[in-house]
Amino acid sequence: MGQAYNHKLKYLRCNFAIARGPSVQRSTFSIVTPLGCSEWITRGHPITMAPCENTRPNLNMTISPGFGGPSISWARSKMYQRKMLPPARFATIFIIALLFLSSCTSTKNIPESISKWEPEIAAFDKLNQTEHDPDDAILFLGSSSIRLWNTLGQELAPYPVIQRGFGGSNSPAVLHYTKRIVYPHKFQALVIFVANDITGSQNDLSPTESTENFRKIVKTIRAKYRQQPIFIVEITPSQSRWEKWSLIKQDNVRLKELCKKEKNLYFIETAKSFLNEKSEPRNELFRDDFLHLNHNGYKIWGKLIKAELDKRLKSKG
Repeated sequence: MGQAYNHKLKYLRCNFAIARGPSVQRSTFSIVTPLGCSEWITRGHPITMAPCENTRPNLNMTISPGFGGPSISWARSKMYQRKMLPPARFATIFIIALLFLSSCTSTKNIPESISKWEPEIAAFDKLNQTEHDPDDAILFLGSSSIRLWNTLGQELAPYPVIQRGFGGSNSPAVLHYTKRIVYPHKFQALVIFVANDITGSQNDLSPTESTENFRKIVKTIRAKYRQQPIFIVEITPSQSRWEKWSLIKQDNVRLKELCKKEKNLYFIETAKSFLNEKSEPRNELFRDDFLHLNHNGYKIWGKLIKAELDKRLKSKG
């Protein structure tokens, strides 16, 4: 394919089914498509990045939606070489590429276990269009304890805050939405609290699986934000999940070890402040569900988090 048509385009090698008599055989053909499909492609659709080849079939193709993306086929299988496509042929291929792009951008391909949070994430998208946060804000990312923190701005003052918690979320959900939630923002530090990986349900993650997801979350953030400090808040002991506290403690230990291995990644210890002299949860710091913090609980939490922010951020200043 002529280089004149390659400017600012990405190349995709697509596996098509080609009918040859009564049987259907597989062949490959490289098409061009505008920027934008690469993220969708990495979600497991059978398409891989490849240089464009000097090979093409005739253009009697059909494009139809399918699970995870479009399916493409054509009736004839004649293939031949050509050094450069004529403008009319190139225009035809470009239109097909646009159809391909339209299909892939409209396909969410979100697992059912995660898609239930889509309305909350969409609400964040709208907030990003109307809210204008300062570049030195602290971004809070995580589950319902972040979402329900009505006094977050007061507890963390004078730090400006960006509050992005979505209720009941676990580390797979946060990992899935990290780019969409975090990437639109500028901030001087990011705080993560996710406490729903180990709850006593049949879908619980192991401490190892949970920590691995946190590692991936941090890696995703670091792809864009190289220097900003990231803080992981210790999972809080609560009466409602006390039977699983031994496993949750293992998760906390692993998260702390993760923070020791990564530059500018810090672990904020909070658990001791929520245990009484018998090493049991201080129920007076929780709401009636004995899971979420009440006003007094948030005051303690905020003091601990702010102290760690002061320690790390002021030392850098």
